[in-house]
Amino acid sequence: MELEYDQSSNRSTYQWDAPRRLPVSITEAVGTPESRTTQTTWHPQWRLPVTITEPGRLTTYTYDSLGNPLTQTITDTGGGSGSSGSARTTSWTYHASGLVATETAPNGATTSYQYDSAGNLTSATNALGHVDTYTHDSAGHVLSHTAPTGLVATYTYDGRGRMLTANRGGQLTTLTYRASGQVATAILPHGHSITYTYDPAQRLTDWSDNRGNSGAYTLDAMGNRTLEDIRNAQGQTVWRLARSINSLNRVASAIVGGQTTTYGYDANGDWVSTTNGLNQTTRQSLDALRRTKAITKAITNAENATASLTYNALDSVTQAKDAKNVATTYTRDALGNATTETSPDSGTETAQYDALGLPRTITDALGQATTIERDLLGRPTLITYADGRTTTLRYDLTATSKGFLGEIVDASGTTTYERDAHGRVTTKTQALNNGDTRSVSYGYNAQGLLASTTYPGGQVLQHLYDSTGQITGLTWAGQPLVTGITWNPLGQPTGWNWSLPGGAAAIPATRNYNTAGQVSSTEFSGYQYDAAGRITAISQDLWQPASTNPQDSTLSHATKLWTVKYDLAGRIIQFGDTGRTTTYTYDANGNRKTSVQTTTVGTPGTLSRTYGSASTHNRLLGFTQTTTAGSNTANTSVTYQYNSAGDLLGDGLTTYRYDSEGRLESASTGQGEDAPTTKYAHNALGQRVFKTEPLYSSTPASGSSNKNLNNLLADDDEPQAEPPGLIQQILSFFSKLWSPSTSDAEKLGYSYVYAEDGSLLGEYGSGGSNSTGTAQYIYLPTASGPMPIAAVIKGQTYAVHSDHLNTPRKLTQPDGQVAWQWAYSAFGDEQPTIGAKRFTSETTTPTTGATSIPEVTFNLRYPGQYFDKETKLHYNYFRTYAPSTGRYTQGDPIGLDGGWNRFGYVEGNPLHHVDPRGLDNPGMGPYAVGASVYYYSGGPGHVGVSVNDSRSFGYYPTSPSKTNYELIFPGVPGTVELDKFYQSQPDKAVWLEGSVESVELLKRIIKKNSLNPEVYTLLSNNCTTFVSKALRDSNFEKIPYSIVPLNFIESLERLHGK
Repeated sequence: MELEYDQSSNRSTYQWDAPRRLPVSITEAVGTPESRTTQTTWHPQWRLPVTITEPGRLTTYTYDSLGNPLTQTITDTGGGSGSSGSARTTSWTYHASGLVATETAPNGATTSYQYDSAGNLTSATNALGHVDTYTHDSAGHVLSHTAPTGLVATYTYDGRGRMLTANRGGQLTTLTYRASGQVATAILPHGHSITYTYDPAQRLTDWSDNRGNSGAYTLDAMGNRTLEDIRNAQGQTVWRLARSINSLNRVASAIVGGQTTTYGYDANGDWVSTTNGLNQTTRQSLDALRRTKAITKAITNAENATASLTYNALDSVTQAKDAKNVATTYTRDALGNATTETSPDSGTETAQYDALGLPRTITDALGQATTIERDLLGRPTLITYADGRTTTLRYDLTATSKGFLGEIVDASGTTTYERDAHGRVTTKTQALNNGDTRSVSYGYNAQGLLASTTYPGGQVLQHLYDSTGQITGLTWAGQPLVTGITWNPLGQPTGWNWSLPGGAAAIPATRNYNTAGQVSSTEFSGYQYDAAGRITAISQDLWQPASTNPQDSTLSHATKLWTVKYDLAGRIIQFGDTGRTTTYTYDANGNRKTSVQTTTVGTPGTLSRTYGSASTHNRLLGFTQTTTAGSNTANTSVTYQYNSAGDLLGDGLTTYRYDSEGRLESASTGQGEDAPTTKYAHNALGQRVFKTEPLYSSTPASGSSNKNLNNLLADDDEPQAEPPGLIQQILSFFSKLWSPSTSDAEKLGYSYVYAEDGSLLGEYGSGGSNSTGTAQYIYLPTASGPMPIAAVIKGQTYAVHSDHLNTPRKLTQPDGQVAWQWAYSAFGDEQPTIGAKRFTSETTTPTTGATSIPEVTFNLRYPGQYFDKETKLHYNYFRTYAPSTGRYTQGDPIGLDGGWNRFGYVEGNPLHHVDPRGLDNPGMGPYAVGASVYYYSGGPGHVGVSVNDSRSFGYYPTSPSKTNYELIFPGVPGTVELDKFYQSQPDKAVWLEGSVESVELLKRIIKKNSLNPEVYTLLSNNCTTFVSKALRDSNFEKIPYSIVPLNFIESLERLHGK
């Protein structure tokens, strides 16, 4: 074949070594700007490549006399900086038997392998001396694996070589099989048992478990699932997915809970459009290499927004232009690493990479350079910042922590970890530099489930489980706290009771869901959805004063209803009730242009803002505000200032400063020396671990509050020159009271301690006048993340009522009285109200009145957010969220991987999406973005990779040397359907979170291999090396080097905390 056209008329040409039938030159997209040529020279004896020449990259191979690869060298020929432009070489040596003896990574790290006389792997030793050992039966099946931590996993098999049991450190998984070979039952370590049913064609059609749940699949003639039902123990359908399949065996439409999504494809079968249930369509166009070049969404009926992508010949993005036509440009090395990134929003960042393709120097837009030193495994060991501060990371400190992080020493203090043989954290100790030291401890049951958490305050939270591994209750400090927890098959809680200390009766909670898995009602709220799955109405039970008289402490409560409207891009454009409505407008990339709040009850009026912007970037320049109340009108203008990196420096009221890591270091409110300043400390994990009380200067400046005090103490008629000595002494004394020496003053404040999943466990005051008491937060693990369910604040335990997003909306005392509530608003800018002040807003009613309900301060907001009173902003892990503008105050640390607008928060819809770390991209839909790596135990073992993204593409090997892809559902993170080579469920699966670009790169790599597969060799170029290399080339993090399937998957489990 010399010429090939695809179904979109894209042309490829081939030149061949005719006698050997080997391609020597392939030119794709002939006659287009994307045209590229790949040339291959072949070994004269073996059908193996010697050189592969691509635009910008040269890959060379050497082999021994048996055809085993000795070296693979990747050279950047396109001028990218890469590893200083040098080549990256991976090399292998072999035993006399031909088995791989060593593998040496490009940084010189060598992994060695030993085998028994039958050729079975007996040990693998990495560059740091960590040893994995294996034993085998006579058929070559792995009988035991001992990890570097000493953890032993044992396996048993039946006479057909199928795994019967896997016992990993006492955690037993048991499998049984049908006579035809399919898995019949699986019993997981925590007691959950699943039974599988198949049709006569041996296709999975039903499952049921020992919790009473079940699922059923309707299949077409091709084996596609056209209907999926999941039912609870009462036989009720809790989730339903219906699909239609087109003639190309692609999913044409999917209906989840009555919400329809339709997919469009081009002639090649590539996805080009998605249309939701409201007939709103997102389209993508492809270039001649079938890469996404433009994405178009409708904003209004008359306006579309189009973003575009440009690539180099190696499929790396070199320019990303958002719908506002603001371009981010990249230069890339041969591995796809960005050596420069330039954006009008965040300035220019440069990076240099080491031999493994990992960053070694990063210089931000302010010229601040950060250097990273790593060990032989590529783990960072020393990070040095531009101001001289350092972060030191130490690993492998004990026998049970080999391969794991053991200690972090950074500018905030020292964090140490103790671990068990599974690598699980048993104790974490956080010792801040100000002397504050606190610890968290974890206990696990024999089934491997989290059994207890000992909080820094010494109290123990215990998880109670049933025989199937589901949580049924929580105890706190030895007393019942939450009881009777029930669940649906999707891992969503349906009900429970709070048993608060001192309470006479239990407080009930309920949650109901629709068949799309969305919350329809709780004990305090209700939700209605449109055909696209977006909330259109919210009802909430709210407390308020029974009268307008502030002396009347009588309270009442009633249900309030809000309605919500969206533009065609899914952004909120109207939110309101019968008395107050706010409308919003946006530009093409989601930057807010206007907001208008209209009040029609009480004193009618409006509050309108017009935001300043520029066509060349996405920063807000400020706003002008007009307020009308009756016949009165007031105008205000505010200007924002930014630094070169796009960090907000001032918003008209508060001045912000950032450290050399780009984290918020301090916030000062007001002007002059008397302006209070709050300082913040963050650890190397990105967690804010300390916040000071407001700090005041000890040296007053002209016009400061101390000079005002001079005036008060002096004779009003006497001109003020030098203050009298006595006056100066008094001022000095009071200044010391107000602001001790910096080292002492900065010890006053709150320290914060987090769980290993990043959830805030507690805040602990140091005893200053503004930092007394503690607050500890208790969570219920759910399928949608940790849900705040209780809080202990200054010794009082409260029930926390969380909504559909796990956002706290109400706190209830043991007697059932509500003490705190947070009413809904479009972007979280409504302030909570408390029972102590009659649930009256202090903003609108300065004289609130009082009740006998104790006052409570509760600072949790949207998931991952914490309210800062001093700035009115929400700390959001890696960034800070401004609810008044509905956006972040800094650009996204992960760049455009977090979405097209670096400053945007959840694409303008906080009622549907969350961003617990200040990094995520909610635009990919309800599912996470990343890859599932899975393992099968049969024969020598096998690993494969599937991809989850908004379209739920999955890629599976169809033979050891070829990989095809197909469209699958439901796309739930970590879920892997049948591998087309093994035709069974995998024995293990590890979920790897990745960026949007990483997922796209991985898909292209696998797709490219399916069209032009590499030559398969069991010992050097097998399924494991392919998956490992594909993940590394796609810039997934913490990917081990290995040729052994079991060793690879278990290394992934350790590295990714599974």
